[in-house]
Amino acid sequence: MAIPDPKSIPNWEGVMPAVLDLLAMSEFSTDELAGKVADRFGLDEEQRSRLLPSGRELTITNRVRWARYCLLKAGLLTRPTRGKYIINGSGRDLLASGKPVSDATLREISPEYRTWAERSSDKAENDISAASQTSEKAAIPLTPDEQIDDAVRELEFAVRSEILERVKAQTPQFFEQLVVKLMLAMGYGSSFASVMQQVGRPGDGGIDGVIDVDILGRDRLYLQAKRYTSGSVGRPEMQMFIGALTGNAARDGVFVTTSKFAPSAVAYLSTVPFRVALIDGDRLADLMIKYGVGVRTDRLIEIKRIDEDFFLSDE
Repeated sequence: MAIPDPKSIPNWEGVMPAVLDLLAMSEFSTDELAGKVADRFGLDEEQRSRLLPSGRELTITNRVRWARYCLLKAGLLTRPTRGKYIINGSGRDLLASGKPVSDATLREISPEYRTWAERSSDKAENDISAASQTSEKAAIPLTPDEQIDDAVRELEFAVRSEILERVKAQTPQFFEQLVVKLMLAMGYGSSFASVMQQVGRPGDGGIDGVIDVDILGRDRLYLQAKRYTSGSVGRPEMQMFIGALTGNAARDGVFVTTSKFAPSAVAYLSTVPFRVALIDGDRLADLMIKYGVGVRTDRLIEIKRIDEDFFLSDE
């Protein structure tokens, strides 16, 4: 069996031959089988621990689970007990025949699998947006979980791009308020009104907001918000913010921008004894999505799975 590219993990169809071959030797739980398949393909620790984008499951485990399900659907496996799968006569016959263990072969030998696969393929084409159907993705079969994650990533990418454009189109005052609302959503400060009392005051020395980190106001977080439609935050802007922190006898700050931070600004920050968190446009959009600022939930989708305990016999 060929060793895959070091950075890749075989897709669900690619692991099917190994899954059927291993189950011809013994019965395994899902995790045990995934470990054996990882050994068979020589996957390294990073590949073995890589999660689906949703973070719900290991990628190799998900692909092994779906490969095994397809083999079960095609009548090549049986499930004697909960979570255990073994090869049956039909599965052994396929291995002995020398035919490739693939989706095409399963469609050929199993009418039930063919009907199920065609119905699933039609549904997937209707459900997954055209944006996610690139030639590269079409050439790499995805498990249903990965198709869902892929579509979610496409939607989030579109929202991330749009939200940043919307923010750039607003006034600097709107942006300052947005930054304050985001910080509050992240758990900093007590109320919007209390923070806004200290925003944009005469003689603020370049500080766009002050947040009391603790209820007694002993620790404060100083904010700087720069709404740039082009260019980047350079060293001079960073020096001005550090000067403002110095003038307020402060050490902690957050610098937020809709653009990027120039390497010279980041390098300068590493030379001064201040703790300043940098939030560029991309991270700003990510945080707004994560903490629900400027976005709303459009719909929730529940994914159902079989409850194995329900089907256990009481005998």
